[in-house]
Amino acid sequence: MSAVIRVWWVFFTAFPVQRWLAVGGLCLLGLGIAATLLADGRLAVSLGLPPGAEGRFALTLGLIAFAVLALFPAVFASGGILRALAAPLSHQLLPLFRLRLLLAMALFLVILVAPVGALFWLRPALPDSALPIAAMTIVFGVLTAIVLTMFAAAAQWGWMMLQFPVYIAGALWVGSGGPERLAAAGISLPGLVGAAAAGGWLIFVIWFLRARRIRPPMLLANAGVWPSRRFADGEMPTRATAARTLVRGRLAKPLVQELAWAVVMGVTLCLGLELLALLPRQVPPPPSPPPELMAFIWPFWAMTGMAATTGVLVRQSRLLWLFVPGSRADVLRVVEATMARGYLWAATIIATTIAMAVALEWLAPREIGWAAALLLSAALYGCYVGLTTMRGYLLPIAGCLAMALLQVAILRTGGGASASALAAMIAAHVLGACLFRYLATRRWRSIDWLQVQPIRQTRL
Repeated sequence: MSAVIRVWWVFFTAFPVQRWLAVGGLCLLGLGIAATLLADGRLAVSLGLPPGAEGRFALTLGLIAFAVLALFPAVFASGGILRALAAPLSHQLLPLFRLRLLLAMALFLVILVAPVGALFWLRPALPDSALPIAAMTIVFGVLTAIVLTMFAAAAQWGWMMLQFPVYIAGALWVGSGGPERLAAAGISLPGLVGAAAAGGWLIFVIWFLRARRIRPPMLLANAGVWPSRRFADGEMPTRATAARTLVRGRLAKPLVQELAWAVVMGVTLCLGLELLALLPRQVPPPPSPPPELMAFIWPFWAMTGMAATTGVLVRQSRLLWLFVPGSRADVLRVVEATMARGYLWAATIIATTIAMAVALEWLAPREIGWAAALLLSAALYGCYVGLTTMRGYLLPIAGCLAMALLQVAILRTGGGASASALAAMIAAHVLGACLFRYLATRRWRSIDWLQVQPIRQTRL
């Protein structure tokens, strides 16, 4: 039993960032509990609320913060951790090791699902006694989908692409009144979700126990996944091409072909969204999100996406240690050149998306320039944030969170998505990129290549 408990604990503490986030979640939960115990009800009465409302509000915020910081990362990491633990062949020498892994995963799911039912059962007046079981079943189905998808994606990132059509089809089904039609036909949606989740786990458990060998996790797509360039007989790659191949983990196509693929991806994405908007609906579409939300969401995704991409290049830079003549600064220049090539690829996708938005009349003429400048500056900031990943992920995560909070503050104080607020956000991105470029340069002078472990690219 102790082995099962230890494996269960690994699901929450496998990565250093999980431990840091868990500590932050526990601190916020402790503050919420302390505020609940110290609340005297005077604030609630002054606001016209029932006594004790401020205490329940503080406790709710603490629970939400703990779930976001401690539980959600563990859910998304559990599939990859399960594969990483089951892959080594040496573990087959341990008695019933895979069965113990499955028991630890079952305990992990129980710990996450049980509080959902407890929150309903603790209510003084419950309108429907079956509501807790239905909520637990839905949560169990969602957790099953996430864990099994991440288990498959840990070995082949192409499986992640299957999520998008499933999400789109699910949203269309819900928006067209699918749950109501299902209930009218006498079919229980929680029962259907529970049966699907149980069937998925049954198939997975049979395969997991019978498989002779499980592929190890692969955190970087290798040359066998993406289309790569083929050299003719006798042709030798240039030094720049060889350096890019080492840090990117694959033999890249020429720059013109990569940019052409970026244009195709941007056009396909926009046309797909336009076709979805033309599908028949039985209910009116939801209202458009406010401009302030879009001015925050899209730059945030551009920033975090480029930070993660550049972080991979930094982790792979150890492979250049003995092959690039010169000092550590010369290796930094090679990594930065590869990063600039990736930024150009992202800028091409952004430019294509903006051009398609103009052609499809998604944006007003005044918004076109601001959208392009905001996305490009956010991607630039993300590049240089990811360039500081050589000593762990704490500084890049702090940089992304700090910029996100700064963007919210600018939008709040600037009166929404006004021209002055957008200009301030662009200036913050550029200044932040200069700051992290300086920090990356200083860190790179004392980089320890023994601590920068390359990402596994093995594919069985």
